[in-house]
Amino acid sequence: MSRISEHSNEQFKDVCTIWTTMSTNMRVRDRSVKIIQYGCQMIIGYYANYMSKTTNTSLSSMRRTASNARKAFWLLKWLNHIIEVKKLIEKKSLLLSDKFDTIQQSFWVLYFFYENQVFFARLKLFGFDENKIDYAVNFTWLCGDIACFAGDLTRLIDNYLKRINLNKQITEKVESNIPSIKYTSEFTKELSDNVDNALDDIRQELTALEKDVFPLQISFGIAIFELGVSLHYMGIYRLILGKDISEGHVGLMGVISSSLIIYEGYMKARIGSENTVRALKSSQTQREA
Repeated sequence: MSRISEHSNEQFKDVCTIWTTMSTNMRVRDRSVKIIQYGCQMIIGYYANYMSKTTNTSLSSMRRTASNARKAFWLLKWLNHIIEVKKLIEKKSLLLSDKFDTIQQSFWVLYFFYENQVFFARLKLFGFDENKIDYAVNFTWLCGDIACFAGDLTRLIDNYLKRINLNKQITEKVESNIPSIKYTSEFTKELSDNVDNALDDIRQELTALEKDVFPLQISFGIAIFELGVSLHYMGIYRLILGKDISEGHVGLMGVISSSLIIYEGYMKARIGSENTVRALKSSQTQREA
């Protein structure tokens, strides 16, 4: 009975830890509100003709309110991205994905700076005109999303190529002429042990890369749908297709990307919770020893 109670307490603590981590994560909170914003846009886009004028007006008002609430989250957020740009420059990385990250963060500095001006314009402060800022907002948004898409795609491809290379190394070592079970001499046994150790190291590295695949796919999926939305607001679909896509489609892409971001936040919070539990159990075991 006590074990069941202890297990229930651990599960409750895990839930509380995950919830606290997610609720205090600014990105997760922002995307929670974005689901309301783009969810309203999706419903209006798909079902406006089937709803009353009052319902349409209410959804439009809710969408606008959610948009303003998100912009309030973003006050001075451009400073965070200046810090990220500084870190990436100081890192002096030669990785292509890091170069795309630097470009992305640079555009996001400008994007959130302009979004702050839009927020002040809606509050009728400091004389800002949203119509005059709108193009700069959409342009920096699109450029940042393109760099984000390129960076996530680069990381996904890099992971794939590394896994192919490691599998190739494993195959070559397994097929080598050095026996790993039967030893004809101490020297041969030592060589075999070295090969086995090398294989273990390669397999561990391969396992780590395989664990990264799903999070990388989630990030890439987010980048695709985020880019899909910014392409609309920059008028790219109109240039390519001759007309804009449905507001319902845009809203749906916004809801999907936001839902994926919340799920990504959940995965990170869960991993953090599991690591914390392992650390506490390890500490407790050491104390008991």
